Amino acid sequence: MSLEDTIEKGIHTFVQVGEALAHIKSEKLYRERYATFEAYCQTRWNFSRTHAYRLIDASKTEKQLRMSPIGDIPLPKNEAQSRKLNGLNEKQKASAMVLAQEKAGDEPITSAIIEKAVSE
Repeated sequence: MSLEDTIEKGIHTFVQVGEALAHIKSEKLYRERYATFEAYCQTRWNFSRTHAYRLIDASKTEKQLRMSPIGDIPLPKNEAQSRKLNGLNEKQKASAMVLAQEKAGDEPITSAIIEKAVSE
């Protein structure tokens, strides 16, 4: 595996983590050892329930963008970028990411660029 393959794989780790957390939460798999999902997140992974929900939401957003009929839509590179799209419907998320790519030009899309695209 090349170094760039490693980076590419790591970029989407937040999506896989969010999907896994969503499954654990929905199936209540945390109850094997923990009374609550919050206790599971804090004790097992040392992050808050809020952060877990952010990761779950980010994975849902990424999936919506991947499945969009609009076509070639750039995907958020991390949870923080995905968070900028919260509160938008699927079409608005796709439009915001397309606009963010236009604004970024040849540069990488950043959270700040996504935020500007969302506000427009």
